Amino acid sequence: MFQLTKEEVMMVKSQFATSPDSDFYSGQEGGRRKPPYAFTEQGIYMLATVLKGEVAEKQSIFIMRVFREMRRFIANNALLFEKVSDIELKQLQYQKSTDERFDKVFQYIENHAESEQKIFFDGQIYDAFSLITSIIQKAQREIILIDGYVDVGTLNILAKKNTGVDVKVYTYAMQD
Repeated sequence: MFQLTKEEVMMVKSQFATSPDSDFYSGQEGGRRKPPYAFTEQGIYMLATVLKGEVAEKQSIFIMRVFREMRRFIANNALLFEKVSDIELKQLQYQKSTDERFDKVFQYIENHAESEQKIFFDGQIYDAFSLITSIIQKAQREIILIDGYVDVGTLNILAKKNTGVDVKVYTYAMQD
C-alpha cells in the first residue's frame, strides 16, 4: 500500500463530482486533507488472504483478474504506448521550433519595420524633413516626384539621393 502524490490524485480524480483543484487540499469543509492510499497487486493479494467472507472473496478474485488484464493490456500495447510517447515528443519539439521561428520573425519585424505612413502636426517640420530624406536615401534605381509645386528646397532634398539613382520631376507650368 502506498500514498498517492498530489499529481497522481489530480490525474485520477473525477472532473465533475469533486471540488475544484484549488479547493482539493485547502482544508475547507468537504475537501480531502491528505492524499488517498492505493494498493499494489501484492497488497490486494495479501488483503484477500486476510479478509474472509463470500463478498470479500468475490471482490478479491475480481480485482486480481483486473490486475491480470491490465498487465496483459500494457504488455500487448507497449509498442503503441512507445509510439505515442515518441509522437508527443516530436510534436513538442516541432512546437518549440515553430515558436522560436515565429519569435525570430516577429522580433525582426519589430526591429526593422518602419511605418511608411506618418502624420505630422504643425511645427513638426524637422520630422517630415527627416522622413522624406530617409525615404529618398533608400531609393536604389529611380525617384519619380509628381508635385504641383517644386522649389529649391525640394531640389535640395532630392540632391541627398544615392549616386546612380535617376530623378524625374513632373509638375505643371504656372501661368500668370
